[in-house]
Amino acid sequence: MAIYDIDGNPITSGGDSGKVKTRLVSNPNLADPDKFVIGLLNANGTINTAQAGCVTTDFIPCTAGQIVSAGMIMTFNHNPFFVCTGFREVSRARVFYDANKTVVSGVSENYNSSDNVMNGLTAPNNTAYVRISFGGANVPSPPVTYPERCFVHIASAPTTAVEMFYSGNAEKIEATDSQTWEKWGQTWTMFGDSLTDSYGGHSWDESTSPVGGEGWKDTEDRVPWTGYFWASDIARRHGYIMDNRAKSGSNIYVSRVYTDVSGVYILDAFLAELEAGTIEEPDLITVGFGANSVPDEIGTNSDTSATTNTLYGGTKYFIEKLNEKCPNARKIYILHPLQTGWRDTDGTARAAMKTVFDAYNVEYVDMSMHSGITTDMLPDGLHVSSIEANKQYGRFLESYMM
Repeated sequence: MAIYDIDGNPITSGGDSGKVKTRLVSNPNLADPDKFVIGLLNANGTINTAQAGCVTTDFIPCTAGQIVSAGMIMTFNHNPFFVCTGFREVSRARVFYDANKTVVSGVSENYNSSDNVMNGLTAPNNTAYVRISFGGANVPSPPVTYPERCFVHIASAPTTAVEMFYSGNAEKIEATDSQTWEKWGQTWTMFGDSLTDSYGGHSWDESTSPVGGEGWKDTEDRVPWTGYFWASDIARRHGYIMDNRAKSGSNIYVSRVYTDVSGVYILDAFLAELEAGTIEEPDLITVGFGANSVPDEIGTNSDTSATTNTLYGGTKYFIEKLNEKCPNARKIYILHPLQTGWRDTDGTARAAMKTVFDAYNVEYVDMSMHSGITTDMLPDGLHVSSIEANKQYGRFLESYMM
C-alpha cells in the first residue's frame, strides 16, 4: 500500500510531497497543517479571518456521492508509529466546489457526532473539491494548538472503524538517501541535565500535553510550564523511540556537588545494560551538559578520560566510551545556549567542552552561538522554560539533524 499526501500524490523521500511523511498515515485525507488558512469558511466560500480560533483546509479533491467526514483525533499513541485510538467528528464548516472551484453548496455550522462514528456529509452533484473548517467552542483540542490531530476522511460509505488511520500495517516510508535520521522507529538515547530532563520530554505525546514534566511551577518570578517538550516534539514528528536518561542538576563528570546524578555514573549504567544485552545500541545519541558545572571542577585540557571528576576528563570519558561501545550510533553533543543563571554564566564550561569536541572531531551543536536563543528568552536565565526558547532549541537541533 502506498503512502499519499493530502492531494492524493504518492509521497517520496524528497520534494514538497514529503512534507506530511513524518506523520506516517496511509489515509490520503488526513488534513495537512501546512495548508491550513487561519479563519472560518463561510457557506459562500469566503474566509472570515476574524475567526482566529478556526483553521480551514486547502481544496481537497472529492467526487459526487462520496461521504466527507472531518474531525479531531482525540486519543492516539506512537509505539512507534502514529496510531489513532479514538476520534470525534467535529467541524465548523464544509463547502463543496465544482471543477472551477465555484461553490456548489456549503454548511457553516457546528457539527459534532458520537465518538468514533463518521456520519459525514454526502458530496452533491458536480462536486470536485471540498474545504473544511476546524475550530470553535464545540471543538475539543483547538486545531490551532494541535493541527496534526485534524483529519478529513473521504469514503464511499460512512466509516465506523478507528482503523481508517494508520495501524502499523501500511508501507513505512524510509529515506533513500543519506538522511537516515528520517527513518521511523529509530531509537534515541539522551544524556544531559534539566534542559533535556525537564524540558526535553520522556514520551511520544508529551509535547502536546497541556501540563507536565518536571518544569517550573508558578512560583517566584518563574513562568508555569505549559507542557511543550522539544525532544518529544522531534520524536513525535520523526518517529523516534525515546530513552531520556538526562537528570536535572547533572554534570558530564563525577561532581562532588551532584554525585547522585553524575553523568559518568548514568553513562556507566547505560553501558552496563548494553553489555548485558538488555538494550541494543541506539540509532542516535545526544549529550547535553554544562550549565551545572562548578568552576573549580572544570579542570584542564591535560586531564585524561581517567580523570572523571573534572569537566575536561568527564567529557573525554563520554566521547571515548560512546565511540567504543556505540560505534554505529550517530552521536551529537550539545553546547547549551548562553545563560545568566546558576553556574556557567560566563561560558567557561561550554568553552572547555568545545575545546574537547574540536580535539576529538565529534559532531556538536553550539546553541550559544547559532541557535538564536537569547538570554531574554529564558525566564529564569537558565532554562528553556518559555515556549519560544523551547521550540527554538528543538527546531535548531532538528535542523542540524537534517
